[in-house]
Amino acid sequence: MIAKRRVALPAGGWPGAWRDPRTAPDHPHWHEFTSHSLRLGVEPAALVRYEREAWLSDDAEYVRVTFDHHLTAARPAGWAVPIDGAFHPVDRPHRFGWRTGSGVVLELKCLTNVPLWFRDLIHRFGLERAGFSKYGAAIESLEPQWARWQPRRAPWGA
Repeated sequence: MIAKRRVALPAGGWPGAWRDPRTAPDHPHWHEFTSHSLRLGVEPAALVRYEREAWLSDDAEYVRVTFDHHLTAARPAGWAVPIDGAFHPVDRPHRFGWRTGSGVVLELKCLTNVPLWFRDLIHRFGLERAGFSKYGAAIESLEPQWARWQPRRAPWGA
């Protein structure tokens, strides 16, 4: 399980919030992030960008289906985030351990019981559970010597 903590910042506002604490949000998650970053002396190692098509179910507690595609990566220049520029594709089929394929990341997410229609999709299309990190794939594409990622596959329910 992965637990994420998020803080909303205005678009384009985070580099300024990093440089000038007076413009930073007064939020415990932001304070935790900046404290760890400063203590460890870390900076961004990869910028990840992708397009997402997301679908939410009306009739369930929380059921989400997402298709992530056009996954791209770029090297950061410190804390600056370029809008365009040196982004290159990361979602090539070989990154998923395939010779051919779409390079689309499908995520099926639910909080409680797996809906029957999820099971039907999984069975009908022969889907397999696999771990995939968009950030890890970006790092691997930018710094091949750091590559450690291998697809993890298991039959559904295993």
